[in-house]
Amino acid sequence: MIKSIDIENYRGIKELNIDDFSRVNLIVGENASGKSSLLEALYLIANFSEPVVINSIFYNRKHKPKKENDFKSIFFNNESNNDISIAADLDFKNSKEKKRNLEIKFADNNSTFFKFINEKNEEKISAGYILKVQVKKNNNEDISAENEIYFNNESYQTKKNLSINIKNFENIYVDTNDFEFLGKNFYKNVQSQDKTEHLIKILNVIEPNLKNLELGIDNSIECKIESLASPVPLKLMGDGFINIVAFLVAIYTAKDGAVFIDEIENGIYYKVLPDLWKVVFKAAEEFNVQVFATTHSMECLDACNYAFNDSKLNDDFLSLFRLDKNKQNNSISVEHYTSKEFDRSMGYGVDVR
Repeated sequence: MIKSIDIENYRGIKELNIDDFSRVNLIVGENASGKSSLLEALYLIANFSEPVVINSIFYNRKHKPKKENDFKSIFFNNESNNDISIAADLDFKNSKEKKRNLEIKFADNNSTFFKFINEKNEEKISAGYILKVQVKKNNNEDISAENEIYFNNESYQTKKNLSINIKNFENIYVDTNDFEFLGKNFYKNVQSQDKTEHLIKILNVIEPNLKNLELGIDNSIECKIESLASPVPLKLMGDGFINIVAFLVAIYTAKDGAVFIDEIENGIYYKVLPDLWKVVFKAAEEFNVQVFATTHSMECLDACNYAFNDSKLNDDFLSLFRLDKNKQNNSISVEHYTSKEFDRSMGYGVDVR
């Protein structure tokens, strides 16, 4: 698991420290308090040895940067001299890693690789990043490397240090609209692993008439529904059901790793939310996956608390973290609610958002 994280100068976060993450972690706070940025920082540290992760964080926001200022947006106050620093303490199954450090710098125009790319391409390079990574293992061995990624208007190129092998743990940043990616993961990690029946049993909590799932043409998932003669493409099943399938396939795919979900309540009818949390808790426990999810919804929090109280999970399985940003000095304070404190607050009608 990711046990803790320290962040400096990432997007709207000047400085942030969070300790004592649980198996399932809810992240709440007002708009622009840093929820999505925290989720991205966790995703960056999960994939820190792959320079292409920089492109992924733009993709996840559906943002295709073109101008230099677009690329500076990942630095605090959009100032590229604010070097990003992200550090995390880890405790993952079958891994000797205990700490990761990632530093991201805006590439200087005089860097060797920058000049090389400019000579090879007619298009002017828009921006580049240098990613310095460091791992500390249980035996106190230190491993470090420096990787690079450069963008032009249409593509990117990377330079990766291949002399060392730093393996990233399995993780997924959920994109419920990427049906091709969802289909590939379903085939590889569910259907090919003979786990379709297991997934259907979990999904029957949400959709009792679901009888089968299978991969159709163009990597699309098709749903066999009782009383219907022909399978129904997943993309026609409704946003709520699609999202829940995407969450669960992500958890199956990220076994012994982590899943990141921004605004988990989106598209899901409020009466279904308790069942959503039941299936997320069940899958996270069975596949040993750590879940980080943001939400704005009080109904979602009520449902999460209700589902957790209805489960027999340990108290340390669930935590809630509230972010509060001081608009005068941009500092962010964090209030950590254990599952018992969360339950007590909800019982007293406290708005923990």
